[in-house]
Amino acid sequence: MTPDTLPGIAEQNPAAIAKRKAEQYADRILYRLGILPGFRGHKYLLYAITICILDPSNLELLTKTLYPSIAHQYATTVPCVERSMRYVLSQSLVVHPDTITRWNEAFASFLVYKKDTKPTIGAFITMSTMLYNKDPEI
Repeated sequence: MTPDTLPGIAEQNPAAIAKRKAEQYADRILYRLGILPGFRGHKYLLYAITICILDPSNLELLTKTLYPSIAHQYATTVPCVERSMRYVLSQSLVVHPDTITRWNEAFASFLVYKKDTKPTIGAFITMSTMLYNKDPEI
């Protein structure tokens, strides 16, 4: 058994606590913004937001570092990761017509976001990460 799998040990590890907190935040923000589980793109976005919260330098080169990291984590290809994330953002607008309103409310303070439009994947991940930095209890 590793220390991370032993009961009580993982709770004492600051890195494990930070990762769990980031994952919980990413899950809450995706749910709040109308992006529900059920598509592969959801888990890719969840992972992307989590690792960007833990290491914001991943935001600098999305297609060079972040997407390959996600592809490696889930044993898939970079184009599949990008397509799945783009698809889940589009589908959230189809399935939940009020999604754009949720995005407007959450991302209103960011200059990179154009109101009443679907953000790019990079902008979505960046704004979600920046929301965490503003208020990690969302």
